[in-house]
Amino acid sequence: MNKNLIWTIPVLVLALGGAAWLYGQNPPSSITLRQPQPEVLVVNLPTPVTISAVISGDVISGGVNLLRIGVNGQSTVLGQLSPNVSAGANGYAIAQTFNEPGTGTITLQLSIAIRGQLRRLTSKPFLLAVSTKAITLPPDPGEAGKATLAGIDSDKDGVRDDVQRYIVFQHPESEKTREAMKDAARALQAALLASNDKNLSITASALQTKAANCLAYVRPQDITDIIAALQVAFINTEERFQATNVYSSQLKGLVTTSPRPTERKFACSFNVDGLGN
Repeated sequence: MNKNLIWTIPVLVLALGGAAWLYGQNPPSSITLRQPQPEVLVVNLPTPVTISAVISGDVISGGVNLLRIGVNGQSTVLGQLSPNVSAGANGYAIAQTFNEPGTGTITLQLSIAIRGQLRRLTSKPFLLAVSTKAITLPPDPGEAGKATLAGIDSDKDGVRDDVQRYIVFQHPESEKTREAMKDAARALQAALLASNDKNLSITASALQTKAANCLAYVRPQDITDIIAALQVAFINTEERFQATNVYSSQLKGLVTTSPRPTERKFACSFNVDGLGN
C-alpha cells in the first residue's frame, strides 16, 4: 500500500472533523423579511422603497445584497442593506429607488454572506407591483390567514387580504381586471361561508354568475384561465376545499342563465366605462 495514502486518510478525517467542529460553533442563520414600503409603484414615478429584514447569524460586513431577479432567472445586485436598528434587533435595511417605464411585477431577493458558511444565505423571492395608479395593500396575513374558513379581511372590503394581494400582483396593469376579480373573490367568499345552507348557497351562486359575466366582459380572451388561477389562490386550505365541495353539492340541478355579451358589463358592481384600463 502507498505510504502516502496511509497518512492522507487520517489527516483528511482530522481536517473534516475540525471543519465540522468549526461549522458547529456557528449559530443557525435565518432571514425574516419585513413588508416592503411601498409594495406598489406607479409607472414613471421615481419611488424610494424601504426593504428591510431581520437576519440572524454572523453576517459579514457589507454582505447583505439586494438582488433583482430577471425573467430569465439571472440576478442583478441593486445595492447592499446596512445595519438598521429601526428594523429590529439584527435588522438591516435599504431605501432603493425604482423608476419603472411600464406596468408589471419586480422580483427581488436578499443574498447574505455568513461568516463560516461557503454558500450565501438567500431569502424567499418577494414582489413589487408596478401599476398605473397608487394602490395600498393590506399586510400579508401569512399562516394566520389560513387559520379559519373566512380568513382575514383587515380593510373590510369583502376580499380576503391574501387574495387582494394576489389580484394586485397578478394584474397590476389593469384596474378593470382587478375590480372584476374582486367581484369574483367576493362571490367565492359568499359561497364558502354559505356552504352549509342551501338557500344561501343559491344566493351565492347568483353572485358567482354575475361575477363571471363581469369578467367575461372585461377579459373575454382569457376568462377561463383567470378564474381557474383565482380559484387555486382562493381555495388554499383543506377546510376551504371541503366547504367548496359542500357548496357545489347544494347546487345540484340548479339552472342559471347568462345575459347577452353586450349586456355583461351591467353585471359588474363598478362602472366599467369609468375606468381607464
